[in-house]
Amino acid sequence: MPLNADSIITTVGASDSNSYVTLAEYAAYRDLNRINADAFDAASPDDKVRSLVMAAKRLNRLNWRGGKADGNQALAWPRLEVPVRDSSLVGVGSYTLGYYANNTLGFFGDYYPGDSVPQIIKDAQCELAIAYLEGFESSEGQQIKRFVADGVTIEYGTTARSGELPVAVRQMVSGMLVGERLVRA
Repeated sequence: MPLNADSIITTVGASDSNSYVTLAEYAAYRDLNRINADAFDAASPDDKVRSLVMAAKRLNRLNWRGGKADGNQALAWPRLEVPVRDSSLVGVGSYTLGYYANNTLGFFGDYYPGDSVPQIIKDAQCELAIAYLEGFESSEGQQIKRFVADGVTIEYGTTARSGELPVAVRQMVSGMLVGERLVRA
């Protein structure tokens, strides 16, 4: 069955959502944030849909801070009690019985709203989806870049730990994952 824009479900907090962004948002991200995105331009509509869904599924497996806003939602976001990176309101707001009164402003500063997906998560999905179109595999490990049989030359590409995300995506989500700190570019 061919995939198209209708194959992507972006309803926030729905039990059948499979993406944080639409194909139009994906294309807009590419236009604004990538100088060279030949893989995106050459990809079929089916592959663009697949790359978005794969990226959402991969992001869904990360160990995010906070908890899902609704236990029945398919995707990891929206979430409750995830501090906004670089919040300037530290020490302001209300803290009641372990929960933040309005889910956006807590005792220790700003928190991402529990009823929407932060733009940084949408951007991370787009960046990861483009990486998939460019041939990124999250289970890479060491890859052979060049192999010569007679002269016995083996050249390895970059080494990545199994399950690691591309650098740009890691930088986007750093500080939002359990056990990680903010990574600056």
